[in-house]
Amino acid sequence: MGSVPLLAGLPVLESLNLSNTSVGYGALPALQRLASLTSLALYSCAIPPSAAAGLRAALPRLLTLGMDDVISPC
Repeated sequence: MGSVPLLAGLPVLESLNLSNTSVGYGALPALQRLASLTSLALYSCAIPPSAAAGLRAALPRLLTLGMDDVISPC
């Protein structure tokens, strides 16, 4: 999870690319609190594709969500 919770201090953050980082499943609660996001990229991170529905539900402004089809370690 690392420093993802620190992003909560950026309440107007709209676009976030965490691709190719060590972000994993444990970061999902922090990501789901970033309500202003409209674009989120999580390619090559250890987050399962099944998490996409939860992210979309928690982030109503989200227009684009980029993830791999298969979990791959960062």
